[in-house]
Amino acid sequence: AITVYVQGIGFALSNFTHLVPVNITSLSPTSGSQGGGQVVALQAIGLGTVLGDISVFLGGHAAVLTRLANNTLLFTTPPLNSSGTISGAVSINNQTAAFSYTAEASVNVTGVSP
Repeated sequence: AITVYVQGIGFALSNFTHLVPVNITSLSPTSGSQGGGQVVALQAIGLGTVLGDISVFLGGHAAVLTRLANNTLLFTTPPLNSSGTISGAVSINNQTAAFSYTAEASVNVTGVSP
């Protein structure tokens, strides 16, 4: 708690929120199928403690967030429109940190014949 006293006026009555900038420290794995479905562990400072406050996007597509504990966020990659280096972002409390993810071309089986 922080107490503020203004001389001649008195104590300030208000809530104080300090936001820690999001700083990604690791991402694993850094690549996966263009078709999505890869579980990724993103470690970062400033993620907070509430999973619902966080969003992750890869190539403009929302990832599915599954777990947040000990500064590690687990998410599942969405299907992506292309392969190659994809821009990613994690956001919380109007603060965003960028990362890169490599989408590998997926094999699309259309049929099986004896």
